[in-house]
Amino acid sequence: MKRIIFTGLFLAALASSASAVDVNVAGYTSANWQYGGKTAKMRLYLSNQIETSDNKILQPTIVGGKSWNKEMVCTVSGMRITCGDIFLDSTEDSSDPQATYSAVFYDDNEQQRGEFREFKIPPNPQTTSWAELVRHNRTSFTTLPTLFLTNAQITELQGDLRLAGNISDFAKEETKQRSQFDISTDSATISEQDGGFLSSKESKYIQEYSSLSAAVSALRSTTTSLVISKKTDVTADLKV
Repeated sequence: MKRIIFTGLFLAALASSASAVDVNVAGYTSANWQYGGKTAKMRLYLSNQIETSDNKILQPTIVGGKSWNKEMVCTVSGMRITCGDIFLDSTEDSSDPQATYSAVFYDDNEQQRGEFREFKIPPNPQTTSWAELVRHNRTSFTTLPTLFLTNAQITELQGDLRLAGNISDFAKEETKQRSQFDISTDSATISEQDGGFLSSKESKYIQEYSSLSAAVSALRSTTTSLVISKKTDVTADLKV
């Protein structure tokens, strides 16, 4: 009997330890990379110092700084980016449950590209996906982090978030009150530095840009409509 009890305690200890191991975020392939190159880096930054539930001390890092908590190299082929699994320590069961990660992509030229800011990681399930982390953190962001998702996941998440009253409903309500301006057909002049532009790319998600030039640079040859999100003087002859 003693032996059976000891074995049971040993298994219980293993189960307790397992809840504190790294969470496996599954790899994926996205068709939304628009920045060329053969590889890209995903770097993970942590907002605050934490002690994990298995007693590891993790130091905070600054997004865009010279140090980060984890880095993964992803492969690029045209507009497809493929990233493998990555293991991250859960934050919600740490010494600071409000601590968050930020994941940022960098291209071959070390330029910041897509990002997924300020998300928490629950200890369970121990195998998850970026799409599930988006769902879990849906109140912490205003645009879908599309480079972290497949196109199928983007479509699925839009439905989920619309039902939850988050991104899609907010964006649709906002655009009802704004004048639409399609840069591919309308004639107008707007300064490249004018701000307040939204892109409803393929009607799948809303992306905000700080200026017209930033929108054009990001969208490149992609056909899309822009929405003016503030009062802007528009005159004849489009100039971009």
